[in-house]
Amino acid sequence: MSTSLYRDGFMHMPAGYALFNVIDNEGGLSSDYRLVEANGAFEQAVGTNVAQLEGKALSQFVWDAGFPVELFDALRRAATKPVEKEIFISKTGRWVKVSAYAPQPGHIMALLFELPRQKAAGPDENTLPEALRTAPLPVFITSPAGVILDANPESASASGYSSDELVGMNVYRLVERTSRVIGLMFFKELLQNGSATVQLQIKTKSGNAIWVNVRALKYGANYIFYCLDISSYKALENELVNSELLYRTFINASSDLIYLKDDRLRYMIVNDALLRAQGVDYTDIIGKAHEEMSPETYVDVMRETDLYVIETQESAVCEFSICGNYYEALKFPVPIGEGRTGVGAYIRSVTQKKRHEEMQRRTLERHRILANALLMTFQSSRGLVEYALQEALKLTGSQRGMLFTLEESTGDMVLRVDMSNFQHAACRPRTLYPISQAVLWGETARSARPVIENSYIPSGDAPDKAFARVHNFMSIPILKNDQVRAVVCLVNKNGDFDEYDVTDLSMLMHSVFMAAEKQDMQKNIENLCAQMQAMFNEHDAVMLLFDPATREIREANPAAVAFYGYSKEELLSLKYDDLLAPRDPGAIVVPEGDNKRFFSSPHRLKNGEIRYVDVYSCPINYHAERMIFSIIFDVTEREKAFEEVKYLSFHDHLTGLYSRRYFDNIIKQMDDERYYPLTIVVADVNGLKLVNDSFGHAQGDELLVKAAELLQQGCRKDDICARIGGDEFAILLPNTTGAQAGKIIRRIKRMQSKVKIKQLDLSLSFGHAVKQDAKRDIELVFSEAENRMYRNKMNESPSTRSKTIDIILKTLYGRSEEELRHAAHVAKISARIASELSLPMDEVMLISEAGLLHDIGKIGIDKSILKKNGPFTRAERLEIERHSESGWRILSNSDEYARLADVILYHHESPDGKGYPRGIKGDSIPLASRIIAVAEAFDAMTSRMSYRKAISWEQAAEELRRKTGTQFDEKVVSVFLEKVLPNMTEEDLDLSDALMLLDRLKGPA
Repeated sequence: MSTSLYRDGFMHMPAGYALFNVIDNEGGLSSDYRLVEANGAFEQAVGTNVAQLEGKALSQFVWDAGFPVELFDALRRAATKPVEKEIFISKTGRWVKVSAYAPQPGHIMALLFELPRQKAAGPDENTLPEALRTAPLPVFITSPAGVILDANPESASASGYSSDELVGMNVYRLVERTSRVIGLMFFKELLQNGSATVQLQIKTKSGNAIWVNVRALKYGANYIFYCLDISSYKALENELVNSELLYRTFINASSDLIYLKDDRLRYMIVNDALLRAQGVDYTDIIGKAHEEMSPETYVDVMRETDLYVIETQESAVCEFSICGNYYEALKFPVPIGEGRTGVGAYIRSVTQKKRHEEMQRRTLERHRILANALLMTFQSSRGLVEYALQEALKLTGSQRGMLFTLEESTGDMVLRVDMSNFQHAACRPRTLYPISQAVLWGETARSARPVIENSYIPSGDAPDKAFARVHNFMSIPILKNDQVRAVVCLVNKNGDFDEYDVTDLSMLMHSVFMAAEKQDMQKNIENLCAQMQAMFNEHDAVMLLFDPATREIREANPAAVAFYGYSKEELLSLKYDDLLAPRDPGAIVVPEGDNKRFFSSPHRLKNGEIRYVDVYSCPINYHAERMIFSIIFDVTEREKAFEEVKYLSFHDHLTGLYSRRYFDNIIKQMDDERYYPLTIVVADVNGLKLVNDSFGHAQGDELLVKAAELLQQGCRKDDICARIGGDEFAILLPNTTGAQAGKIIRRIKRMQSKVKIKQLDLSLSFGHAVKQDAKRDIELVFSEAENRMYRNKMNESPSTRSKTIDIILKTLYGRSEEELRHAAHVAKISARIASELSLPMDEVMLISEAGLLHDIGKIGIDKSILKKNGPFTRAERLEIERHSESGWRILSNSDEYARLADVILYHHESPDGKGYPRGIKGDSIPLASRIIAVAEAFDAMTSRMSYRKAISWEQAAEELRRKTGTQFDEKVVSVFLEKVLPNMTEEDLDLSDALMLLDRLKGPA
């Protein structure tokens, strides 16, 4: 009770009262104090809010809260003996008497009594009070101009200057150069407000820079400065900054996506890779839950595993996909303080790994399907093909499929297997359908090449309406002896068809189709054999009977004798193991119980030849003994075909060079320091498309084969040559510098100049680039080589195209004087019509040139068709009608002749829209094309052709009048009949002008 009374008395007395706890340092000495309680008078006396001091170390408030350093010094002294002294509190401008003592160990009590007002006049403003002079930290007084008037010993010790050197020095001289701007702002604030605080560096006399926390207060007309050395604090701060920088650099160096979330799945830490993937800034994601930042599908899979890790405190691995890309996430629990657990994650892209696995899966799946198709029993070859086509739909992810065969006699297509349900005339089983009218698959049947269309849009014509639900398709030919035997078409894949689909489908269906044909043949044989006795000795399959214990052969049929080459007596003296090839000892699997067993292995014949066989075995009872009965089939050809399939998967079927798939694999393997410098050469055949359009794909293929042979001859043994596109090749030159590669390219070019395919020159454009070390991406090196090739091609290809067109003209008119005469007549008549229509002279010349070249597209038509006596068949007529499009393609490939291309494309169009190839009508047809149409028709009617006799000029004129407005332009016919024909004679149609024009077009021979 008395203790409480004393306390109440202290708390309400007019003198200042405060009680402090002593805080000892590691040596047991008092080093700091913690305020326990204080009354209001104490708070007024010291000018500091007591509430913010309670329970905290007092030393930090000497600086930050303005607690009087003089009083702090008094408490420090009172820890050893009672202190009574007068001090001036600059913050309140009061003189107080301090009585401080230790009422018991560990406590200091202080009483503050305000002195009379006359004492409040204060000390000498130019001199430090005694209490500050002995303060344990630097304290000094400056004038408003910053000149030091007085400084305590700690100031001299900290700065390295003596007290005499400091007095009279401008305090600004002590500020380190890098802190002077901050210092100026600090002095400005001090002069304006009467107090200021700052952290800056000062320069000691020895030149060292130390960090100090400076607090300055108005002191009469001057200013008093308190300084605290915070160098160790700043060093720790810098260490933390560097640690943070190191940590950020470390996680940002990873291409993995890295994050740390708290227990509520809010982001705490993320690296730059994750920010880029999310497309957000650091400040946009920290503190937010992942569902606020990510796609919904991503959120679901991530949230589930995040919660699992937090709840189970166990690591977890999950995979997920976003927008076609695959990722693998390793997640683990992370303590985040206060007993909470967050989740950390490393996420890396596994897209390439997945795609490689998918490619391997598809290859294995294709082999599985093929193996099953060859091993399973089907009632008919149709069942075999249906099975393979159904599996192909699954393999490629397609919805519908069809297989057509081609009738050799008619050239028509017949639907054999249908998994489409299309309501189209061509999709009726066993119905003959012309190739020319085939829509989705016709181009493959005509060109014998795969066709992919990933953005199919029906044209709206009647045949296409049945395919309104088709959005993409792929068709591949099945060839035998270079002839199209069948076409397989797949429709509506979930995604785009690609070259891998072409490879998978081609390999699978070609093998199955051949197997189906073989099965049909086999079925015919079986039907014949069914009429014979199904007896062991009469069966043409190899059959053996042997003892499973001793492996001795007990019986063999004539087929076994014939197959192995032993006599029956010799076979019965052997053991089954004697038939196995040396590299396959013990491959026999002996059936147990009643289970049938199948296996394949190489067998050795008597002559030493190794043949691969399929063995079907089962246990049977034979003369009361348990025996193994085996039926053996020679599958050597199948194994060879399988090896061929493997070969074709990495080789180009036309040139025999490595394929694009092989090149893509080997370039990654050779991207290794063992092969540096690694030079990539890209080559392109100039003018291939023009050759294909003009002379046919067979001659274009011959050009590619010659190019491949040339590249192989020009390269070294260890160089890799591959065909990576239609007319594009690539060469990998290991351990080869750019200069060495240049020599190889020049050698190939010299060899190239001597190569000629029929009348065509072989021309290749080259580009190369070198990878010197691992720093550069191999894809960028390949792109550089390709770009250089294209730049060279821009200079070389136009010349090749012009030379090719010259050859076309010489070939076309050289093989048929009739064609030359017809072209000359059309050119002259067209020019006269154009002149009578008052067209400009340059247009007259263009029309004359177009008339001379209007049938250039016939270069690709078989000579036997052009020279045929008698009417054309439907197929022949369709072939001839393609010549205007062929001519357009030929001339479009040359800048020199491109201006004539459209005129030639439309010269068989009619005003009524029934012409070809586009079916346009009226004024949509270029005037030049309409003029050539009339001139060509007149000359064709009045000239003797291989398929009919000539008619008179009068009869031809009457025919033109009759078809005016339907087949021929009315105005052009009128001008021709009224102005040109009456003034034209037979002599006007000589060849001299046309030959001059032709020579001018072709240029020097």
